[in-house]
Amino acid sequence: MRTLTAATLALAAVAATPSAGWAQPEPRAEVGVGYSFLRIAEADGLNLPAGWTASAAAPVNRWLSGVGEFAGNYRSEGGAKPRLFTYQVGVRATARLNGIEPFAQFLAGGLTVNARCSCGGSQSVNDFVVEPGGGVDLRLTPRTAVRVAVGFPVVFSDGDHANLFRFQTGVVIKLGGQ
Repeated sequence: MRTLTAATLALAAVAATPSAGWAQPEPRAEVGVGYSFLRIAEADGLNLPAGWTASAAAPVNRWLSGVGEFAGNYRSEGGAKPRLFTYQVGVRATARLNGIEPFAQFLAGGLTVNARCSCGGSQSVNDFVVEPGGGVDLRLTPRTAVRVAVGFPVVFSDGDHANLFRFQTGVVIKLGGQ
């Protein structure tokens, strides 16, 4: 966890440092959609390989944005069908370089787990989650980019916590700007 915190802080420091390479104008908003893979480390490495993510960001200044992100991850094995959803808000620090935009972000919000079985039973649990992470947007055109990102959600439940790992990739549309 210390390495993750140090890496996140280092990326945020790079994003906060002005540079002559910051030639790309910041957008007025960003909308992203894509694929999400989630691994629950505490559950003997339970993977939820089918997933999606959707996010929106609005800049506060040249390098800092407010972010909202929703994601869903699923698995179907035997009779069990766990579904995990996150809904979070937070901040993102981005370095707007020529064609490449590395970022660090910190999100917090809720997590809902629904588990259904073929026997007809189901259970639902809601918990608090924080998710430090980061990634990079690789520009395809002035208004579109491919995003590759990782997150390290920590779920807090009943006085305990669980560590997760999330990999995301998708497309980002940049709206407005100069």
